[in-house]
Amino acid sequence: MKKRILMISPIPTHPQNAGNRSRIYRLLYALKNMGHEVHLLYVNTEDADLDGMQRCWGSSFYVAPYRFPRRSLPRYLSRVKFIFEKGFRHIQPVDYRYDKSLDDVLAMLLRKTRFDVVIVEYVFWSKALENFDGSMLKVIDTHDVFARRHLMYLENDQEYRWYCTSEEEEAKGLNRADVIIAIQEREKDYFSKVTKKKTVTVGHIAPLERLTPPTGNDRTLLFVGSNSVNNTHGINHFLSTAFPAIRAAVPNSQLLLVGRICQTVNDQDGCVKLGEVADLRSVYERADLVINPIRFSTGLSIKTIEALGYSKPVVATSMGSKGLEDGANKAFLIADDPAAFLQSVIKVLTDDQLADRLSKSAYEFAKGWNEASLRELAGVLG
Repeated sequence: MKKRILMISPIPTHPQNAGNRSRIYRLLYALKNMGHEVHLLYVNTEDADLDGMQRCWGSSFYVAPYRFPRRSLPRYLSRVKFIFEKGFRHIQPVDYRYDKSLDDVLAMLLRKTRFDVVIVEYVFWSKALENFDGSMLKVIDTHDVFARRHLMYLENDQEYRWYCTSEEEEAKGLNRADVIIAIQEREKDYFSKVTKKKTVTVGHIAPLERLTPPTGNDRTLLFVGSNSVNNTHGINHFLSTAFPAIRAAVPNSQLLLVGRICQTVNDQDGCVKLGEVADLRSVYERADLVINPIRFSTGLSIKTIEALGYSKPVVATSMGSKGLEDGANKAFLIADDPAAFLQSVIKVLTDDQLADRLSKSAYEFAKGWNEASLRELAGVLG
């Protein structure tokens, strides 16, 4: 049955220059392809291509202003008390970023349109669900586990600057929904322990296309990513530990960097920075091999499943293939040690039969992954 679905998101769908943006776009696109009527309310928290979003979603696209909540003295003292009790400055209450003016926007929208399903992106926007009654299915698309998320960064000597909360506060947000969407199975297991609400796994729905290998004598590696801390750390580590040896073994090799990652990585011979590219397909067409050498991460490795969907051979670390373990060393190669990573890269670049086998396996894995994710998504809607 056709449903009228409202998605509330503090993350834009355009431009798709980060994994979370691509995730939200592909999820909405899948719902639309299922025949549902999709509406997007974007809470304007980030730089976004509003014109592009308007063209994509038409009259079903709405923008809500955002102001980071001001803290009165009692609320400020409550925040200090929360930090003191939790014992760490990174921990935030689940609703710390929520702008209550969104409630007025939702009330106005609900007076005009009746929705069957409301999906909120991220647990820290879950308070929006309190505006909807029990006649509507309430869903949280989690993206990540945010309880003590900072610890992974601190353990890798990196500063953590985004949202993080406690297990209790995360559970408080999750319990506002009827259904919790996890992006990978391990996170589903965690959510199932902290809430009794129905929890399902809907992985990132990757674009699927059988791209042929590039012609010519050059051998091109590709990394597509934002300028996040874990991407920057991983690529700089690869450039310093593995890339010079790869270039020595395969002199006609180069690394293409695409996305905002170009803003934060070191310059190096053989490393070509293309910046943000509107047509990612054209970049993947140039790649003999996609790498994902990140050393720590949360959620699902969206860039890896997208590369597999484009039928590209992939070499990744365990962290760079998080959530995709069933395809390890079948649909793609895993190597965590720098020496093993460079040897795997060299092998793929110099063995056409291996590259062809990985390309075919990558596409089939991504196809099966998409089919499973779409089944789960359809099941959420009844």
